[in-house]
Amino acid sequence: MPNNEQFDVFLCHNGEDKPEIRQIADQLSHRGLKPWLDEREIRPGTAWQVVLEEQIEIIKTAAVFVGKSGIGPWQNMEMRAFLSEFVERACPVIPVVLPSATVTPKLPILLKSLHWVDLRETEPDPYKQLIWGITNKKPDQQTADVFVNEPKVNRGVEESNLLPDKAKIILELRLPGDVDTFSEKHQQMLMRSIKTQFKIDEVKLTRVVAGSVRLYLELRPEDADKVYTAGKVGQLAELSVSEARLYPAIAVPPDQEQRAQLLILLDRVQEYWVDGVLMQSLYHEVLISLGKHAMDEAVEPPWKHIVAIPDQRRHLLLKDRNINTVFDAMGLLLILGEPGSGKTTSLLELAAALIVRAKNDSKERVPIVLNLSSWEKNQSIEEWLAVELSAKYRIPKSIATAWLEQDYLLPLLDGLDEVQIIFQPDCVAAINQFIENKKPSGMVVCCRLKEYQWLPERLHLNGAVCLEPLSPEDVNEFLLAGGPQLAGLQQALRSDPDLRELTKTPLMLSIMSLASEGVDSKNLNLGGAVSSTVRREHILQLYVERMFERKGSTANSLLKNQAIDWLSWLAGKMKEQSQSVFMVEELQPSWLSSRRQRLAYEAVTALGVGLLFWLLIGLGSILFFGFKEGLGDGLFAGLTSGVVVFLGCRSTSSLKNIVMSGFVGGLVAVIFALSFKSANALEGGNWLAFMVIGMLVGCLPGGLGIGLLNEIHPVETMRLRLKQFWRKAIAVSVIGLGAGLFLGLLKGLVDGLSEGLRVGREIAAAIAVFFGLSFGLSGGLIDMVRVDKAIPNQGIKLSLKNGLAAFLICGLLTGLIAALWLYDNSAVAIGLFTGLSVGLNRGGSAVVKHYALRLILWLTGSTPFRFIPFLDHCAKLILLKKVGGGYMFIHRTLLEYFARLPPQAHSVRKE
Repeated sequence: MPNNEQFDVFLCHNGEDKPEIRQIADQLSHRGLKPWLDEREIRPGTAWQVVLEEQIEIIKTAAVFVGKSGIGPWQNMEMRAFLSEFVERACPVIPVVLPSATVTPKLPILLKSLHWVDLRETEPDPYKQLIWGITNKKPDQQTADVFVNEPKVNRGVEESNLLPDKAKIILELRLPGDVDTFSEKHQQMLMRSIKTQFKIDEVKLTRVVAGSVRLYLELRPEDADKVYTAGKVGQLAELSVSEARLYPAIAVPPDQEQRAQLLILLDRVQEYWVDGVLMQSLYHEVLISLGKHAMDEAVEPPWKHIVAIPDQRRHLLLKDRNINTVFDAMGLLLILGEPGSGKTTSLLELAAALIVRAKNDSKERVPIVLNLSSWEKNQSIEEWLAVELSAKYRIPKSIATAWLEQDYLLPLLDGLDEVQIIFQPDCVAAINQFIENKKPSGMVVCCRLKEYQWLPERLHLNGAVCLEPLSPEDVNEFLLAGGPQLAGLQQALRSDPDLRELTKTPLMLSIMSLASEGVDSKNLNLGGAVSSTVRREHILQLYVERMFERKGSTANSLLKNQAIDWLSWLAGKMKEQSQSVFMVEELQPSWLSSRRQRLAYEAVTALGVGLLFWLLIGLGSILFFGFKEGLGDGLFAGLTSGVVVFLGCRSTSSLKNIVMSGFVGGLVAVIFALSFKSANALEGGNWLAFMVIGMLVGCLPGGLGIGLLNEIHPVETMRLRLKQFWRKAIAVSVIGLGAGLFLGLLKGLVDGLSEGLRVGREIAAAIAVFFGLSFGLSGGLIDMVRVDKAIPNQGIKLSLKNGLAAFLICGLLTGLIAALWLYDNSAVAIGLFTGLSVGLNRGGSAVVKHYALRLILWLTGSTPFRFIPFLDHCAKLILLKKVGGGYMFIHRTLLEYFARLPPQAHSVRKE
């Protein structure tokens, strides 16, 4: 460090108070001062005692900070040295009480006579007082335009405010007794007492809730914090207030029935995210590997954080910096940090604590963990939450929407940085709109720090937690706990300072620990001039290879390379589709990477549908009409259905597909008649009959059955709703009558009026009965979210079950009606045809399309044949982890690593 470098103030502090001192150093830097903080100014390899002596001799001012940890031993020595300098060269020494001090600390004798600065106070502004002591400029002489509310979390990165100021926040006060005995006079007395005791100008009582008396006050943030802090130290007892909460409880708790349903949701959050993800996290895997229990409370997570809140709330008293305590004081919280710093784990630790509260108290909200990566532009957060609760937790949208309105849920939203970059500002605007409209009492959002700093708009939350890099002491303590198993890693870090730089995040430290367990240090050390990106990629590669080895996966390098290639494809598609949790039943044709693959998928789907119709119609007709006639009917039904699906279901509009399917079906029918019937079969108006029959045949399997080729929608549960059945049946019947009369008129122009009326009546009746019944059943059998789905690909299995049920119900009904109407054996073919079309609509098409898609993905080398067992195996390898019925990579960083990998040379990609 150059001897001529001048600093404005030396920050003398206890090492236990380091997080607060960093914030203060950042604040002073933002105000144009140059503070000296040991960890930022002592160059590695330098004798720190010499540097301290140099600074004590030339520093302009010293600030001695006293917090909840008191005066430290080294701090005491530094303080005495500065007091000596104070006597010799009039060097100002300023005692400063930190916000963490729960009571006014007892200052050393040498500082008692000096005027101190109390950062717990708001008036006068303590920072202006501190700067007055440092610069000898009174507050009215200081320039305020350089001040930035929030601390600069990442040194060297210029940033605007992390959070905007808020005008008002809600404070909940709890009093003993019943609300009936809490008269308006008592309310007025309490409000006057609060105003007088805390010097508050305005207190607005917004609500009084029955049960134990609960008052909701609307206050300025600084006033609410005064009352909250007083409650924490017992100063509200004389006002008969038992508790003050900045994160209020549910105003009107749910009734017994709703409570039971909310507990089901609570169990799912516990199962999916706490038991399935948090307890299976990489950090806990390291603990198990090192011979420790994952639930051992004595083993603290290595990540630490600082709390960033708007300046108006900097005097807020927090008894500790635990994530739960911070959330209780904020309610609306932002978690920031670098990749792998522990944001998601911190979020899930908070979720685990909130789950315990909600299980024990019906007035506490149910936390729901969701990833913002699936949010789409122009989608409100209310709508997105309802959709995600339905998809991820199987809660019907109507119930989810009601719970959000009643403030029963607490959204914990991970992955703001995983939203597509161009949509991230819109997502922030949608979240802010949700906060403005719904005024939720609690919400947490996670985001990578750099991505958040680039956003043009800030989230309207109350506070932020910024996760810090691990200190060298944290890393050493972690490595020492590993013992001989991590000896190779310790040696590599000692010989390679650049490698040690990577250990600043818990993710990389955990990955390096598992990758190097029992491994020679040479495998980790890449030598000198290598970038940190290359080193990180090397460590991730070692980790993946080590996971295959330590779990006894396979000794066959070809199989291992294939597995890595499959994971690479999956990671790339999840990133492309903005997914954090992969569910096998949610595979879509959009995952196919080329036009040729999509054509192959469409052809296989059409072939599958054609074979179904050919086999069922053919077998049914053979039983009643003989082999030759049955084979012809089956061939006609199968050929028409397959061609209709391939050519008529390409639009994204269901109505267009119905029309196109009918047109293609009619065309195929005429061609079929010309090919297999005598030439005079189409004489007169017979061609019209074939055309109409073909149109009817085409509409059912195409427009109704398959619907959209480019989308797959599983049908997990069905329920018949008669109102919707009749609405659709009557609408289609009316359309059928009109179409029948029109076709009869065309027939009459060729064969005479009487013949046209007869044919028109028959066609109109056929369309009205069979189409009305088919479309009525397809609309009346409403798909619902199944309650107990929690295994991979269960949605497709349930779709098969529901498709078979719809096929039997509709087939029997239409077959019976056709038999009573026609009095011949063709009723069997009619029943099979319409039943199969409705069965496809109610889940069968999802099964056909899903396995057609899976077949193409397997044939092109993108996925293994036994996809789900492969994913389960990767979960055992600690590359993936199971979340309910889905899978996710152990961390976004690993997903991005696999997504960057090029296809292996052995993998054949058929295009």
